[in-house]
Amino acid sequence: MVLDKKVLYETTSASARTSSPCAASVTFSHVISATMSGVTCCLCFSGQLNSDLRRLAVNLIPFPRLHFFMVGFAPLTFRGLLEISRPDCARTPKIDMGRQEHDVHRGPAPRLLPDGVRHVLRQDEQQGGGRADA
Repeated sequence: MVLDKKVLYETTSASARTSSPCAASVTFSHVISATMSGVTCCLCFSGQLNSDLRRLAVNLIPFPRLHFFMVGFAPLTFRGLLEISRPDCARTPKIDMGRQEHDVHRGPAPRLLPDGVRHVLRQDEQQGGGRADA
């Protein structure tokens, strides 16, 4: 499980609408603990698949190339603001799929691809999005 501290801190600070570092760190800690308890909640139930952490990792990551998966936690609510904005079933999908909720920091912008490579990628996407090397 990989969690980006910088992105989480910026997201919780912006979503909680607070400028106080203390309130932002409490909110940040709450989001981290809720996410980790959601990922490991299956350990609370007995069963052959959840007998140890090694098997849990195998069951969470179905294929070796999918070892970085995204954890969703929606709606992102805070104790102090719950009275102001109550989560409901109609707004939750919009909140979860919003662009501002999927913030990932990455390195410098990638270099531009040559026209031939771009053309091959577009053809591949039109044929159903399969991988070119498969």
